[in-house]
Amino acid sequence: MTTHLDLTARPDGSPLRARSYDRQSERRDDGSTGGPSGRRNACIARAAQGAHGVPFAHTGHYEDIGRSGWDLKAARPDFDRMMEDARRGEFDVLIIFALSRLTRKGFRDALDIHDELQKCGVRLISVTEPFLDTGDPMGVAMFALIAAMAEQQSTDKSAFGKSTNAAIRERGGWLGGRPSLGLRMRKKIVDGVTIRVPEPEPAEAPFIDELATRVLAREKMHTIMEDYAAREIPSVSGGHKDGEMPHWSVTRIHRILRDPRIAGIVGDVIPERAAKGHPDRYRIRRNDDGTPMLAGKGAISPEKWFLVQAELDRRSVERGPRSSDKPRSLLGGTGLVKCESGFAFSWGGQDNYACSRHTTCPAHKGRRRTVKTRHLDEWLARTVLTRIAALDPHDEEDAAMLSAAASAYQGAVGSPDLVAERNSVQAELATVTREIGELYEDRRAGVYPGPRGRAEFIKDLNARQQEEIRLNNALDALNRKLESPVLPIEEWCATDDPDGDPIGEGSWWKSASAEDRQLLLKIFVDHVTVNGVDKKISGRTRGYHVGKRAEIHWRRPENDETESEARNA
Repeated sequence: MTTHLDLTARPDGSPLRARSYDRQSERRDDGSTGGPSGRRNACIARAAQGAHGVPFAHTGHYEDIGRSGWDLKAARPDFDRMMEDARRGEFDVLIIFALSRLTRKGFRDALDIHDELQKCGVRLISVTEPFLDTGDPMGVAMFALIAAMAEQQSTDKSAFGKSTNAAIRERGGWLGGRPSLGLRMRKKIVDGVTIRVPEPEPAEAPFIDELATRVLAREKMHTIMEDYAAREIPSVSGGHKDGEMPHWSVTRIHRILRDPRIAGIVGDVIPERAAKGHPDRYRIRRNDDGTPMLAGKGAISPEKWFLVQAELDRRSVERGPRSSDKPRSLLGGTGLVKCESGFAFSWGGQDNYACSRHTTCPAHKGRRRTVKTRHLDEWLARTVLTRIAALDPHDEEDAAMLSAAASAYQGAVGSPDLVAERNSVQAELATVTREIGELYEDRRAGVYPGPRGRAEFIKDLNARQQEEIRLNNALDALNRKLESPVLPIEEWCATDDPDGDPIGEGSWWKSASAEDRQLLLKIFVDHVTVNGVDKKISGRTRGYHVGKRAEIHWRRPENDETESEARNA
């Protein structure tokens, strides 16, 4: 098939049919000549000029907006439709504003497009590159040259963008996207580079601080969600772009509070988690000494943010407490009771504690995992009191248990200011420990490929390990500052019961409040695992002993070597 270079009309005498094509990476149009509408009009005007004084008949326009000309995976539906129409012989001339609008993948791709169009008898003309006219050999040569230049321009632009982003990232700047709820951006020059850093948005920051405070007070997420929705508080910064009221949800609350940037902490999005919609999608960027990198001032303090993370982690493995001031069951909502898969048991107001994930937990095999409330309460209280009454401070294992209990007791009755600081350090330490585990997971998933990836992995790991050491030292210092209260073990174990039952009549346990009972169990017990039974227990429970199903995991010191080994396993 030949091109229509030497023709001013089709064989039937009608004008040559011209169509135009345009592409733009981002969907925006300000009406200027550089926008899609301006380029489309320029192509139509070029068709009117035609060739040899005879105008072309402009019969259609193809447009891919928001489509990259460089990305190999980017779909360009109108480009594909244009090529199909060319193969069907529906037009004779293709007009483009510039070759870069057709492709940025390089001269090889541009020549492939040219060859395909030439086979279809279609002539290619550029508005801004008048020497680019594939109707003669010189035009084809210029086509190849301009295609190579377009590829180089795209490569230079990409390299410049990457280097600029790297410079901004190193200085703690905000990269891309609208700011989180409660924040606004301000420009700042650091080492000659202009970056954007967050600062509190006066109209929104109080809502974030209130949200964090209510979560730390262990208020139910659904209650907060319904309240914010009723008060018409927007869930995104600046409200919804269409003016509609954003939808509040528990997931949305998690996403807001899991974002370290609301505390002025620099965080990078982990693409693998963001693609799965995971609320915890950020990795904290750290300085060389392992401390979190800060950029500007957040809506809440970093210390408060770390405490919120610890609370959200707690909620992920246990059911939140009831709204009533007085617990309606001893262990319900405490997170102390778990199945062998680690899911917390809850109390539904019946005679049983039940695993909250009985329908999805693989260990249950679709059967509801329950344990009698009275049986477990009495067995656990009696076992704990019997065990602590026999503790020997000269025994290594018993001494470790007493140390852990004293530390937990400090947190409950110690100096409020020091306890708050200690809790903040513990929360940040838990975050660092989780980050170390995530780094190993990312490496196994191939996030750090090749020698360069290995070097980046080692750098990230060393920074977090240094921070872990710093936080452990800070925790030890705070523990020394806190006044070590004496555990009232004799008082707890005292009983006037004729049989010496530590929870019988005349015992401390019998007269203690539910809160004091829970405190005693929490400072000595990390959790209790309730296993399944070989056969269903029905009818009378004569001979049944809950201790055959339950296993107590005693609290250990925070820096216990066995815990560190377990975390690093």
